[in-house]
Amino acid sequence: MAILAATVFFAAIILLIARRDAWAFAVGVYVLIILGLIPGLWSLPILAKVQFPWRMLMLAEFAMVTAFARARIGPVWAALAVVPMLTLSVMMLPFAPSAKPDALEEYKAFHADVIEYLPKGAPFSDAGYSQWALDLSRGHPREVRIGKDVIAPDFYFPAWQVKCKGAVVAARPDAKTKLLRWEGKNCVTGIGWTAFEWVGTLMSFLFAGILVFIYHRRVTQAKRSDLRLPSQLDIALGNAPTALSS
Repeated sequence: MAILAATVFFAAIILLIARRDAWAFAVGVYVLIILGLIPGLWSLPILAKVQFPWRMLMLAEFAMVTAFARARIGPVWAALAVVPMLTLSVMMLPFAPSAKPDALEEYKAFHADVIEYLPKGAPFSDAGYSQWALDLSRGHPREVRIGKDVIAPDFYFPAWQVKCKGAVVAARPDAKTKLLRWEGKNCVTGIGWTAFEWVGTLMSFLFAGILVFIYHRRVTQAKRSDLRLPSQLDIALGNAPTALSS
């Protein structure tokens, strides 16, 4: 992650060389914060509770895109800034795991779930380990039917979507175990989009459209400003364009 942040910082330096822009400067500041190079910042009362500082990269990415939209640089400088980030991003794509075949079963047996994925109020130790979740996974390894209801061996989350005979049915957390629960037969479970995800996606497209509009408008204005209107002397000497002189 530090290497990725370094490529982002390198791109910000290229943009600052091309144009002294506040957005490019913000990218550099964000990267320094992410890497913990500003002493004492992550020890402040609220920031000390941040679990993964690298998640701040999304702010750096937004500032980076905005800086690119505002910059007027040639293709060579643009490629010099972008290629390192893209190359490293491609190298970080997930590939098929090389672990032994029984690795998944080992995880299921000894690591039921990481604490940040546990339901609200679930007990866990200071070491980040939940014996409660492990015991629950061992005692509830498969779906259990209680009357008309079914309790799945997965914790409830709003993104869960249950379809019974092709129709979506209401899913809820079990009161005792916080596992996924629904009423119906011949059902299949899957992951859908929550309302927050839909709103976030629409906002992303909206802001992307705004950035494209701003970029197009600035480019158009720059082209218009580069067009020099003919002076009266040019018109008198016949050096003006035909359309204007006529």
